[in-house]
Amino acid sequence: MEKRGAARVSIPESRLMLKDEGVFFDIDEIRGRPVDISLKGIGVEIPDLTPQQAERLRGPGELFINLHLGDDAISAGVKKAWFVVREDGGRILFKGGLSIDVISPQDRLKLHGFIEGIRK
Repeated sequence: MEKRGAARVSIPESRLMLKDEGVFFDIDEIRGRPVDISLKGIGVEIPDLTPQQAERLRGPGELFINLHLGDDAISAGVKKAWFVVREDGGRILFKGGLSIDVISPQDRLKLHGFIEGIRK
């Protein structure tokens, strides 16, 4: 059974970049990539974390995300719906689902436009 409040859309690999163009996000100066996205949440991956960054992301509480969508950007308060931190060969990977808790009406419209652009 699907527990998400809205269906997620996968972001094409061609649009994902960790550079200043493309689609990426920052949480507390930690950069990662969204895997899928909806108006209610974001699936994320953050590779190559330091142990301190992993601890910060494991901690309780809401996070603040800056989501860069090519030429545009949105900001939102998010909560961790689920997450896993994996360590493999000295590399630390964070994978999780973030539910959007607080977002401005303008940023919600930008996000909607981005999602609709992917669906077409």
